[in-house]
Amino acid sequence: EAGASNGAPWHHDEPYFDFGGTLCIIWIPLERAPIEDGLTFVRGSHRWGQLYVAPEFSENVPFVCEGNQYQPVPDIDAHSADYEFLSWEVDVGDCLVFDFRTLHCVTNRDQSAQQSQRRMTFRFGADNTIFSPRGKWTEETSSFLMDLGQKPNGPIDCDLMPKVWAL
Repeated sequence: EAGASNGAPWHHDEPYFDFGGTLCIIWIPLERAPIEDGLTFVRGSHRWGQLYVAPEFSENVPFVCEGNQYQPVPDIDAHSADYEFLSWEVDVGDCLVFDFRTLHCVTNRDQSAQQSQRRMTFRFGADNTIFSPRGKWTEETSSFLMDLGQKPNGPIDCDLMPKVWAL
């Protein structure tokens, strides 16, 4: 939003959603966005094999995660020479497709946004995608899906999440 000063910090999307397996996000701008108003990605980070603690965006404070499967997000900014960054200017009709485990952030997260930016995102999973409740921070969504008949740790089988077929 215009004037917002809490752009998304470095994160990947998997811990925010109750799904495991091979997943991708399709991020679609609904208006032109210069590089500074878009996303920046750490190239290859989806291949690191790590599941990072999900930060709560408005305060950049990590959610409390039980167990040891979640690692702290590396301090990307302090070691920027160690990484390759990718970002693009996007326009209406463009889209970015990226893996759920790709580390990314809002490019100008340290500055107030000059204008509101409208985006649409879709999330898709491969045949190996399962419903995998994450923890207290996703329990409202988990409960909703289980009330619709989705079985924990099972394949996606819920009318709310239809299959998409390639032609």
